[in-house]
Amino acid sequence: MSILHEIHNQRPAVRRTLFVLSVVVSVSAVAFITISSIQKDIYFAMHPDPTEQQAFLAQRDAGRPQPVAVFARVAGGLLAGIGSLIGWNSDAGFDSTQQPSNTQGGVYLLPIAQ
Repeated sequence: MSILHEIHNQRPAVRRTLFVLSVVVSVSAVAFITISSIQKDIYFAMHPDPTEQQAFLAQRDAGRPQPVAVFARVAGGLLAGIGSLIGWNSDAGFDSTQQPSNTQGGVYLLPIAQ
């Protein structure tokens, strides 16, 4: 018997309760990561000194349980990678308007929707 069959055989109240609990856990995890990232961005914007930034990160990671800290670092790295691909961070690479081109005039950007 599969787990989907077992879930389907449960009473509707049990299925709805499990669904609500899974939604709450998922939304809470996403909210925690988002709020943590926003908090870091605000602190970094107000404190440009690298030593203060490193002290803040060390203090924040010391207060977290280890699995949460590892998960937050992985999620932050993934968000940074995705952001650099779609242009959130212009220092990450894919910004052709800010950096000089070394392509001898043969490559032109296509216009976006006009």
